[in-house]
Amino acid sequence: MAQAVATTLEHGGVLLCEAGTGTGKSLAYLAPAVLSSRRVIVSTATHALQSQLVTEDVPMLARALGRPLHAELLKGRSNYACKLLVSQLEQRLFDE
Repeated sequence: MAQAVATTLEHGGVLLCEAGTGTGKSLAYLAPAVLSSRRVIVSTATHALQSQLVTEDVPMLARALGRPLHAELLKGRSNYACKLLVSQLEQRLFDE
């Protein structure tokens, strides 16, 4: 998988991979992405995987490569409450 990711990053195109839980998929796409020196975006379906990437996988890869890596965690707008949303929720929850 890592070689396929590296090849796709180098030559372009689309890659679809599937592998079972615990097989190292995260490192298989993170390592080639880092080694390509390109800026990449990794989109995950769960908060748990986001957390794993930022707190475990990226630091482990940085240690293995012996150099710092920069990663940012961005969450979708549905994970934040704006003033309007809080006001609407407050109106529904509490009597005047």
